[in-house]
Amino acid sequence: MNIAFICNEYPPAQGGGIGPAVRALARGLVAAGHVAIVVGLYEHEAVEEDEGVIVYRLAFPMGAAIRRVLLARRFLHARLAALCRRHAIDAVEWPDFQGLFHVPTPGATDIVKLHGTTLSHRVHGLIKTHWIAQPSWEHFERRTLHRIPFWVGVSRTFLEEWKAYFPWVPQVEGVVHNPVDSRLFAPPPASEARQRQVFFSGAFRERKGIRTLVQGAHLAMQRGVDFRLVLMGYEAEYTQAQLRALAPGAGHRLAFVPFGSQREVARYMRASAVFAMPSHYESCGNGWLEAAMCGTPAIGSTAACGPEIVRHGVDGLNVAPGDARATSDAIETLLCDAGRWHGMSQAAQTDAPHRFGVAACVQASLNFYARCRDADRQRA
Repeated sequence: MNIAFICNEYPPAQGGGIGPAVRALARGLVAAGHVAIVVGLYEHEAVEEDEGVIVYRLAFPMGAAIRRVLLARRFLHARLAALCRRHAIDAVEWPDFQGLFHVPTPGATDIVKLHGTTLSHRVHGLIKTHWIAQPSWEHFERRTLHRIPFWVGVSRTFLEEWKAYFPWVPQVEGVVHNPVDSRLFAPPPASEARQRQVFFSGAFRERKGIRTLVQGAHLAMQRGVDFRLVLMGYEAEYTQAQLRALAPGAGHRLAFVPFGSQREVARYMRASAVFAMPSHYESCGNGWLEAAMCGTPAIGSTAACGPEIVRHGVDGLNVAPGDARATSDAIETLLCDAGRWHGMSQAAQTDAPHRFGVAACVQASLNFYARCRDADRQRA
């Protein structure tokens, strides 16, 4: 099958979780004998090959002004149509974010993947201003979901949430978690001992639970639990100085490292005893998936898709968002109860490849694409 992915943040471009997820799935499709291209809007024009994936970076930087979004959507559609003819594309997978879909792609089946939108951030109270601050993105995100009847969610929780928000019922629906590259994210060899550290990776935002994590870690340190908290990320809503102020006296036990590549994230994930991200909101929670692939027990969240990804008491512990005391207790349990830690680590290592591995997600995606293609032919 020949698949095109629309993605404005394909690595090494900076972005959220969409770029790494698209890259892992596209590479997996090519490795399985299929064709995958990626098309997106970037600062500079370029055509690249990434492990057999052809990446078309089109020079048309996005903006939030409605005229700019309108022009971007039309420009993208025209270039995409030509590329789809060149590569005989069967299906185009669009992100819901930014509402890039314009009109149906000639000769291909359009599919929308539910990663998370401007609208979803507003609904969950993660945008402080009224939606009119980003009227174009939210309008076109709604329009994308309205015009494309084939929805695949990155989690069951998120798919059901969107079905509840909108009056539109998708003709075909499914769930495919974001794939994790096991060449990078894998358990450490037996010869490498885990460090007694709790690891976080992501933007320093409230929705990621960063404030709660630092406060919870400080409480655990005050109770005498010996460990280091390693925060890999970049300043967004919190600065390093503000986070340090939440853990007075932590000193060297609170460490900051620059936000790195997937390879760097994987290196810290394998070396750490615990991964912690007690988020207020996640559509899939890539960090939790990556931790599971490394056999690293995770501290997740009781909110959103947390319980779907981190199985409480099986491969991690979920805490309520904003509950620093519960976060502290979870840190202490995972670091001080060796039996529970080993049980959770083994459960994660055993099950994660079947849940989040590239091969499993590629096959699930192909099955979904085939269902959509059949339904699209019947509509025609």
